[in-house]
Amino acid sequence: MFLCDLEAEKSGRLYEYNDCLVTSKNNLTTQIDKQMECWDFDNYIYVDLR
Repeated sequence: MFLCDLEAEKSGRLYEYNDCLVTSKNNLTTQIDKQMECWDFDNYIYVDLR
């Protein structure tokens, strides 16, 4: 589990989410400033889909 700040583009508009809980089998510290595919589980919990 990681605590992350995320940016997501929806309908051409950029949204920022702070202090989101992300569950992942991967080390997300290697993914800083990169894109990741995730599923919005509950407004603040995200699941890494890679």
